[in-house]
Amino acid sequence: MIYAAGPFNEGCETISKTVPGLCVGAAYYFIIEDTYGDGIFGNGNFWATYEGKELFDGSEVMESFKSYSKVSFTLPLSD
Repeated sequence: MIYAAGPFNEGCETISKTVPGLCVGAAYYFIIEDTYGDGIFGNGNFWATYEGKELFDGSEVMESFKSYSKVSFTLPLSD
């Protein structure tokens, strides 16, 4: 799971954090906020993975992202 927290003002920075205690099969929301309201520029993006598999990719909302985006996802059940 990827988690980022700011403030971020300059340069390119990759932040990742494991979020413990989430349950497989449960639905969650990932919320990203930009309090300055200018969005994410350049090659900026956000995404989340679980056991090496992508849960979501924020590139789908990057064009419309200005200050807030909420992405729903469910942790997949094991094979």
